[in-house]
Amino acid sequence: MTRCGLSVHFWSLRILARRGDRRSLKNMIRCIRLSLIVATVVALVPVEVSAADSVGALPLPPTLFFTWSEDPTTTVTVQWLSRKSDTPEVWVSDDDAVWVRRKGVRVPFGPSDLNVARVVVRGLQPDGVYRMRVGDPTVVHRFRTAPRQLTRPLRFVAGGDAGRSDISRTINLLAAERSPLFALLGGDLAYANGREHGRWVEFLNLWNQTMVTPDGLTIPLIVTIGNHEVDAKRPFGRHAAPYFYALFDQFRDDGYATLDFGDYMSFVLLDSAHTTKVKGAQTTWLAEQLEQRSGVPHLFAAYHVPAFPSVRSFSGKTNAAIREQWVPLFADHQVDAVFENHDHAYKRTRASGVLYLGDGAWGSTRRAVDRRGRDYLETLLSVNHFIETEIRGKRRLHRAIDRRGLVFDSSPALPITAEVSGVTRELFGRTYYSAGSPLRLSLTCHDPHFFGAAVSRVEGSVARRTRADRLDPPRSFALSVPSSATVEIPWPAGGRHEFSIDGELILATGERIELGLSQLAAFDALDFTERKAVQSSGKAGVHYRAYHGKWDKVPNFAKLKPVASGTLATVGLAGAQPRRDEFGLEFRGVIRVDTAGPHRFVVDSADGSALWIHDTRVVDNPGRRSESRAESGVIFLEAGYHPFRLGYFDAGGVESLELRHQGPNATHAAPIDPGRFRLE
Repeated sequence: MTRCGLSVHFWSLRILARRGDRRSLKNMIRCIRLSLIVATVVALVPVEVSAADSVGALPLPPTLFFTWSEDPTTTVTVQWLSRKSDTPEVWVSDDDAVWVRRKGVRVPFGPSDLNVARVVVRGLQPDGVYRMRVGDPTVVHRFRTAPRQLTRPLRFVAGGDAGRSDISRTINLLAAERSPLFALLGGDLAYANGREHGRWVEFLNLWNQTMVTPDGLTIPLIVTIGNHEVDAKRPFGRHAAPYFYALFDQFRDDGYATLDFGDYMSFVLLDSAHTTKVKGAQTTWLAEQLEQRSGVPHLFAAYHVPAFPSVRSFSGKTNAAIREQWVPLFADHQVDAVFENHDHAYKRTRASGVLYLGDGAWGSTRRAVDRRGRDYLETLLSVNHFIETEIRGKRRLHRAIDRRGLVFDSSPALPITAEVSGVTRELFGRTYYSAGSPLRLSLTCHDPHFFGAAVSRVEGSVARRTRADRLDPPRSFALSVPSSATVEIPWPAGGRHEFSIDGELILATGERIELGLSQLAAFDALDFTERKAVQSSGKAGVHYRAYHGKWDKVPNFAKLKPVASGTLATVGLAGAQPRRDEFGLEFRGVIRVDTAGPHRFVVDSADGSALWIHDTRVVDNPGRRSESRAESGVIFLEAGYHPFRLGYFDAGGVESLELRHQGPNATHAAPIDPGRFRLE
């Protein structure tokens, strides 16, 4: 109830009291009581306020960022979001003494109550470092213009599907550490869907905070449009993406544009059918622009939806249109690399000699399906990443870097090969390494020339990382070229282990090229010792206990109090699930196997699960996700009954759980017959 409302009730009560109208007085008292109850309830009920609504009531966080809408060698465009209506201005200096004022324009930030303050600073020197301040004289931003000619190596980073998550922050910081000249994001920036301007505030604030090089240079942002810049409920066209087009005015007429860096590098920025159709005017324009840039040494294209998808269907309407309309033009004009996004995975492939890189996993990933039916993919991984492109003269090196800062793929391939040797056994179509015996990793530099220079030495370290993300102390190596080096690493029992190489190729010129191969090898360590069978209770079934809670991994259920327990015929959710979402289950019992030897167990679940047999963790299926995923493991067992424990948790959304088994003589894993379960 408002203060005014209480005042009206008070004076009405005094008037009625003077008149002596008891019935009216009683009604008024009831009205006041009801009003007070309603006001109290309203005050206590939490009101969900979206970011888009809340930004109007709170001070705006810093959103300043740099981009280019004109010549990147002599201009820069600085922008920020503001509630003010006066003409924006900035102060620019190329040293600490003289500051020059530059004025700009203020345009509406779509249908929001904010404005975009924009100042285009012209007349700068190529490859110059400048200082800029806006408002507060104590806050100074530093930036660099692009060089007119390539006199030293140039780096930029690229990716897409960024967002505002903690993963996005991590990738931002890692990308900034590489000191790129600029960053290229190919769509799905703030995930604002053409409606929620508060998400743009969050995105730009995160970019403002994190995209600064180690020597203090703010990294300019180049973009293309994606589907999450567009309000799908609006008719097709520019008006469906009001916030995107308010921020990025290089797209003045349509969703496509070019950006040229001197005479050495050009970008063609395209709209993959979000506000502009692929076929028609855009393709005609693309052919003209590529023809005009036929002599540029480094020619790139970027857009959102991929011609060669890594996760989504190959036969999508937009995918097919791009393959039909644009891919032949890229091949005819020898485009050096095409950056694609949208699928939230990493892929590398070639078509008619053109390199296609992506697929947009800066902020989130999707599970990459296997490559069957996708033979066009040279590399496919579900990994958060950004792509760093390094240009030296007429040569290019593309590195894919994961969220740990390790290089896991490159084009051209680094001239390092690794061979693994040790005690192994082939089981179920996979190679397992014997626990307890050392694993020998032999490294060879097979090409004494790389990136236009002679390789004189390779040095670095090899590290082993377990699935629990525990990193062993790295083991150093060094080899002169041409030669090999061997590193021996202890091999403990159980679990999945990943090896990574982090080091440097040292060129004869004295320069160093970093190398890192986090996906060099991922092997399973397996204890080949057979486990003895135990006595069965003779009673069929499995015990289960149910729990309420919210987890990111399978917890230690022994420390928790169950909400329900009982006996079931087999392992599964039916009859055990205590509620729809956010619950956990633990199953215990013994299971019979009929043949001694290696046995493979598969747990298919959404969300996470883990299987122990004889207190050995055989299967680890971690994480929260929106779809079911199968993980497997192998253990040696004698014929008979063996104790098992299976933990499972659901974090909301889809829930599923299935346990399958494959014996030594079986061709595949199958659901387990309930008759093979017994109580402990």
